[in-house]
Amino acid sequence: MHKQFGLLISRALIGVAFFVVAMLILADSHETEQSVGDSEDTGTGLEEEVLDEVVAENPEAEAIDPVSIEMGALLAETLCTACHGTDGNSNNPTNGNLAGQNERYLYQQIVLIKSLEREVPTMNISLENLDDDDMLSLAMYYSSLEGRIGQANPAIDLELGESIYRGGILEKEVAACTACHAPNGNGNLLAGFPRISGQTVQYLETQLKAYREGERTTDEEYGGMMRDIAKKLTDGEIRAVANYMTGLY
Repeated sequence: MHKQFGLLISRALIGVAFFVVAMLILADSHETEQSVGDSEDTGTGLEEEVLDEVVAENPEAEAIDPVSIEMGALLAETLCTACHGTDGNSNNPTNGNLAGQNERYLYQQIVLIKSLEREVPTMNISLENLDDDDMLSLAMYYSSLEGRIGQANPAIDLELGESIYRGGILEKEVAACTACHAPNGNGNLLAGFPRISGQTVQYLETQLKAYREGERTTDEEYGGMMRDIAKKLTDGEIRAVANYMTGLY
């Protein structure tokens, strides 16, 4: 009788123990779910952080279309002017001029830079919390601005630069630049080929060399066309054509 009673007590204690453990597991599970929920809420907040900041500084932004030139202007003022100037034209010759650049190209490059497929470390933090609407608005805004007209340096071989730009280099199988970037350097909006007129010689040289060395691969959509052309050019040829391109209009 005592043994049976003891056995019942033991089983009861074991049952209580299992019940307590089960309750603890359920409690941990609830806390984990709540934690995940909080994390997801925080992530959503991060996506809206830039817009919230813009609205805080510019209360009228709440009434602006989230995909518009106006929204792009507000975002640019907060994120971009330090490097690309208040009018989309940088005072630093190593930075690209964004004013007047075609919209499709700008949008493509912003997406590529944000995804780290194009490496521009100084822009990573600026773009990390932007969503697709924000990136499209920035592209719309900068494409609406008046592009800068550059001035070629006559001391650099303008004849060679013009020859490469307009006729390519037949013996090297280098195509004429006009085929994609147009005779006046304004590019091709529908195809997404960039406007190169008005960019600085230093910036254009850097980009051509980056393509040549395979450090920039943003021509993948076009079968690596820029890399194929740039790898056939010498430093002197790159400098000559970059100098000629900056003065196009």
